[in-house]
Amino acid sequence: MNMKRIGLLLVALGVAGLACVSAEVQVRVPEDHQGGLYNAVSVSPKTEEYILSFLMQDKTDENEYIVDEYMCEEFAADLWWNAYNEGIEGCIVWVYTGEGFHTLVKFHTVDGELWVEPSLDFTSSSCWYEMWKTFCGENAFNKYLNTLSTQPPKVDVGFSK
Repeated sequence: MNMKRIGLLLVALGVAGLACVSAEVQVRVPEDHQGGLYNAVSVSPKTEEYILSFLMQDKTDENEYIVDEYMCEEFAADLWWNAYNEGIEGCIVWVYTGEGFHTLVKFHTVDGELWVEPSLDFTSSSCWYEMWKTFCGENAFNKYLNTLSTQPPKVDVGFSK
């Protein structure tokens, strides 16, 4: 377990609280959702290195935080969607922090799990919060559709396999 990553995540969550603050450098670019059904065979666990490389290319953490409009859950849904479209298996997870609820993304790796704070791209190999609800597979797909159905994120993150 990388203690620096965990420390950074704890600081970020402690300082940002439940606000999921990110650098306000980009407004989320909407794209029409093409519909369809969840395709379980299109995703699989990847190596941690692969997922970290994906996170470096993904721009979800650059989206603008907007109170009551684009917050923790929207960041997580966008990151999950982009990963799903890259064939990465993951879940949208609501956790209870002791002060309230927060949304993270959990990726399945070939060696375990990789937890991501989606507005800051901080990662950890474990989650020390109480998990409240977990949406994986088709449930995550439906959660994404319900969360962002009016303005799905831009899918092209420039990541090549």
